Amino acid sequence: MTQSLEARINEVADGNIGVYTALLAARQALGDQTMSSFLDKVPEKGEELWKRFRALQQEKGDWMTFNHLVTSVVLNLPK
Repeated sequence: MTQSLEARINEVADGNIGVYTALLAARQALGDQTMSSFLDKVPEKGEELWKRFRALQQEKGDWMTFNHLVTSVVLNLPK
């Protein structure tokens, strides 16, 4: 049986409320299809996913949002 998108988001958040909130906001902004693609492709969960996002901000600038990370993963942009 296929997990619901809500269950997949919860699994990837791995109990981290910040990641959970960011995932829900990205879903709202980018849509279910983009979020599903992101969850299919992203290997990190919870704290590790947040560290990846913060590393992106450090590299590119504080203006980068979690949605930028989602988009870069979905489009397979280089890290």
